[in-house]
Amino acid sequence: MPFKRRQPTKEINPLIYIFCEGETEQNYFQALKKDKRINLEIKCAKHSAPRSILKEAEKILQKEEAGSIAEDRIYCVYDTDNKCEGDIIPKENIPEKIKIILSKPCFEFWVLLHFMPAKTTPCFANCKEVETRLNEKISEYNKRNKTKLKSYDKPNYDFASILPLTQKALKNAKEAAKEFQKDNKTQPYTDIFEIIESIESIS
Repeated sequence: MPFKRRQPTKEINPLIYIFCEGETEQNYFQALKKDKRINLEIKCAKHSAPRSILKEAEKILQKEEAGSIAEDRIYCVYDTDNKCEGDIIPKENIPEKIKIILSKPCFEFWVLLHFMPAKTTPCFANCKEVETRLNEKISEYNKRNKTKLKSYDKPNYDFASILPLTQKALKNAKEAAKEFQKDNKTQPYTDIFEIIESIESIS
C-alpha cells in the first residue's frame, strides 16, 4: 500500500519513513510507533537485498519531494549477516535524504543491548549466536528482577515488553559504535540508536 502524500503544515511533526528487510524489524518499529504515538511509516521491503530496499526508499523520496517538509526522514534498515561485501552500498551512492541503518551481524544485536553492555559482547559469527546469547540474558534478567519477559521468538516477539529498557539499549549501542571503530570494525554494532534519537527529538 503506497504511503499517502501529505501537505506541509507548521502543526505537523516530521514524518519518519522506515524501510525494513524483514517482519522482525517491522514489528519492533510498529510497537515503538504505538508507544510514542508519532508520525512513523514502516514498510517491509519485497526483497531483503540492500539495493532493493534502497530502491523502494528512492521511489518514496521522488514522490514525496514535492509535498513533504524538509525535516522528513527516510531510513533503510538491514543486517550485514548473510550478505557479501558487494551487497553493502557505499554511502556516496545514497541520496542525501536517505540514511542507511546497519546492524552487525543482525537486528537482534540491538535487542540484546537492552540487557547487556556493549563491552561485554563477544564477536558473533551469525545471528543465531546473537539470539542464543539474547535468550540467556533475558533469562538472567527475569531471575534478577523477578519479571516474566518471554524468550525471544522472531518475528513475533513482544517488543512492547522491552521498550522500558530503550534508554539502556541506546547507551549501550553508542558504546558499541565506539568499540566498533576502535577494534578495526570487527566488533558487533548497530545504528538503530540513530532512529531512536530521531524519534525522541520530535516526540
